[in-house]
Amino acid sequence: MAQTDRPSNSDMQDKFAVWKTLSVKDRLERVGASVQKVKDAPYAADTYQAVPKFERGDPVAVCHSGLYYHAVIQNVEKKPYYCPELKKDVPLYLVRYPGWGRSQKQRDEAVVEYDLVGTTKRTVAHELLYAHYWNKYSLGQLKGKVGKDQLKSIFELPPKTLQKLENKWIAQIKRENADQELTFAQWVGLEAEQT
Repeated sequence: MAQTDRPSNSDMQDKFAVWKTLSVKDRLERVGASVQKVKDAPYAADTYQAVPKFERGDPVAVCHSGLYYHAVIQNVEKKPYYCPELKKDVPLYLVRYPGWGRSQKQRDEAVVEYDLVGTTKRTVAHELLYAHYWNKYSLGQLKGKVGKDQLKSIFELPPKTLQKLENKWIAQIKRENADQELTFAQWVGLEAEQT
């Protein structure tokens, strides 16, 4: 959207008022859909080539059974995944979830590139914030339904990284709407807004 096409402050305030009426779950689901749409866009481009972005040993976060977990790339698969929706190949990786016992069936899993979140390279602030806060919300809802081994590798941002990413988020929000100064956690409804 060009600078001149930006919504007015009152339009933004109206949209934000509607946003505030949504539940935390609805907000997170909408943010998640938006994040995934942005992540998928490069793969849909006509110029896309199936060149792996990650390599063996790279730490990533992966959504598995509704929660994000730390994982490490074990292998870049030689044969890419053919995505029927995109009608093209996409890199495929074998990932391992650290801390999951030897008997854990899903300890190693094949994951398509567009479902990975880079945690040390190829990072995107809103993806990391989303994964962190999705887990914070979801773990509160699941109360005791996550296995002890899986809990060992739940994705969570370290406090300093979280603060740095929240500051980036606040700066972005202020650029788009000078009247708002919200953390990502406040935006999705997990923390109360400062008044």
